[in-house]
Amino acid sequence: MMRTYGRYGRKFDQTKLVDLLELSLKNTNNYVEAIQSFIELPEIKSYLEQYIIPIPADFHGQLFIRRAIVGVLKSDNNASISNNIAHLIPFLGPFHVSLNSRESLFLVFWSFFNQLYLIIFDAKKKLAAKQKPWRINLSMYLASSGWKLIKNIIVERFGNTKIIGYRTFFDLLDNLIPATLDIYLYGALPLGYHSPVPPNMKKFGDKNFCRNSTNKEDEVLICGYAYHEECFRVLGLKCEHCYKYLDKSIDELTKSYNQRLHLEETQIESNINEEMDEDSCKRLIVIN
Repeated sequence: MMRTYGRYGRKFDQTKLVDLLELSLKNTNNYVEAIQSFIELPEIKSYLEQYIIPIPADFHGQLFIRRAIVGVLKSDNNASISNNIAHLIPFLGPFHVSLNSRESLFLVFWSFFNQLYLIIFDAKKKLAAKQKPWRINLSMYLASSGWKLIKNIIVERFGNTKIIGYRTFFDLLDNLIPATLDIYLYGALPLGYHSPVPPNMKKFGDKNFCRNSTNKEDEVLICGYAYHEECFRVLGLKCEHCYKYLDKSIDELTKSYNQRLHLEETQIESNINEEMDEDSCKRLIVIN
């Protein structure tokens, strides 16, 4: 379906219904079947001769569409898939990023949101871990609004402490929730506690070979690491531990994703089922 939007709202007077297909969308063939009916239209075929079309999709949508594109690029005579599919650019749109990140954040910090819910609404029953988007949004907006009222008092009380509990909830309230409400996440602890070298609790500065023992003009970053001002400038105003961790993780994820594009269809479906089982187990652990 193609839509055009008016200046003052959504209008469907210029919408063209291409086709109505009922598909499960669980494998590459399902996505190819759905896309073929669109890209084979004369107007679209002509358009794709000069331009590309971005395709917003969730993770699985990206994966299967990219697999179809890889299949076309690897084969010179793939009659089952139109070459025009190579002119589609699948990407994870802001809607899916926001929706997935909010749900993940809510599940990881379910205990916190449950206590917030019980206290604010004087509820007798626990807040269910699997919630509708509107209730998740409400919980996050309440937490964010409350944090804005008490942030200065809390920061003045705890200062630059590196206590894990404080840094975790400071990260949640001052970083994760605001970022998720506008749009990122993964993990219950600050980023620094996912790296091979966690923040040092016995001294303030976390720069390798730092010899400065003072706490003046220092800052604890949102990731949990702390640096003296001169040390941070030497590092180019970036956390050396998180940079290494993110650089390595991005490289590993990129290689893993590219490998999945070349797997057989049965292997892909098996991997997805395993990931869904793992996700279900994680949710049970969080709830318990």
